[in-house]
This record gives sequence, structure tokens and C-alpha cells, in this order.
Amino acid sequence: MTAAFAHINGIRFSSWERFIIRLGYRTLLIFHVLWVCTNMDILPLIDLVYPGLADLALQAFRLWIWPMGMAFVAGIVGFISVWRRHPGQSLLRSWLPWMATFGWYFLIRYYPAMFFVLQIAHALQYLTFPLRVEANLFAATNDSDSRRTLIHMTIYYVCLVLIGAVVFDGLKLSTAAADPRAQLSMVVSLAINIHHFFIDGVIWKIRRPGVRRNLFGHLESDSRSVK
Repeated sequence: MTAAFAHINGIRFSSWERFIIRLGYRTLLIFHVLWVCTNMDILPLIDLVYPGLADLALQAFRLWIWPMGMAFVAGIVGFISVWRRHPGQSLLRSWLPWMATFGWYFLIRYYPAMFFVLQIAHALQYLTFPLRVEANLFAATNDSDSRRTLIHMTIYYVCLVLIGAVVFDGLKLSTAAADPRAQLSMVVSLAINIHHFFIDGVIWKIRRPGVRRNLFGHLESDSRSVK
């Protein structure tokens, strides 16, 4: 979201600005791994496989707030640098997703029970992109009829909700932790999330022409119509 909204506003990051802004996201990724290790009851398993690593993970989780804080300050410096190079252009839509990500992780650092709310908020943020890509792909092969597009996107959204309900709720055949069916549903859910993580690293690179076309095609068509 940070990169896409900057691209829409004609803002380009220098290499060092991109590095220090991304640095914040990377420290949050490490925090996420440490949070899972220390809050998902897998420390005994870690200690069984690598004796002593569980204590190290717990200590790292407690101390990682400092690298996160330093990366936060560095990112602010990066955004200020971008703002100075692009006076008069709004960075708000690029800055808010970055800021919100830090806000959520700092929140669950002290209130882990809020993790479920974080997942819902992240899903709603993420939904912006597949919906826009689907709308652009539909518009590229159909007449620019807003009513037909609205109907298509409504059906598309309902299908997403139904598929999500089946996968994440319908497969929960049992709530007993020792039940193989409950373990199967957990494995399926984890596999989808891991797949989602790695696929995102491939499909959302706006430096690729195909990604820019699918994501920003509606803006290009608008500019052509104005011309």
C-alpha cells in the first residue's frame, strides 16, 4: 500500500529512502516470528529440537521492541526526506499504512488478545488490491458499464466470503485439539496463510509492467479519456 499509493501520486522513493522505510516492515516481520514462537505454545517444541533456543527466543522477543523503535524513527526520517523532495504532493495515503502496521504490532506487543482484530483489519486493507485488479481485468474485456461492473464485483466479493467461510470455518470439524480432524483444519489454514505470504512476495511488485497494468489500468484509461 505504501508503494502503490506513492506510485499513484507520482512519488518515487530513492534507494536509501526505500531501504529505511522497508527496514521498519522487516523488523516487524521478525517481531511477528518471535511473537508466534512465544505466544503459540511451541516453546517446548523449539527447546526439544534446539536446546536453549526457546530461552533465546523469549529474550529476543522482550528486547526486540528497541530495534522496532529505531526502525520506526528511521522510517519517519525517510518519509520526511520523500516529502521534501516532493513538496505539495500528499504522502498521507502512503504513510498511513506504514504507520498503521507499526500501531497494530505495538498494540499486540502489550495486548496479544487483539491479534484477531489485527487479522480482520489487515484483510480489509488487503482486499483493496484484489478487488481493484479484478475490476480492471473485467473492464478490459467488457464494456465500461458501471452497472455491470458493480454486479460482477458484488458476485466476486460474495464468492470470496463464501470460500473463506468454507475454508476457515467449515473445515473446523472438531474443536478437540487431539482430534485428527481439528489438526487437519489447522494444517489447511496454516498452509493457506504460508502460501499467501510467499505469493504476495511475487504478485505485488509494481515495478513489473503486468502488475502496474492490472493494478493501475483504470488510472491510465482515465488519463487517456481526459486527453
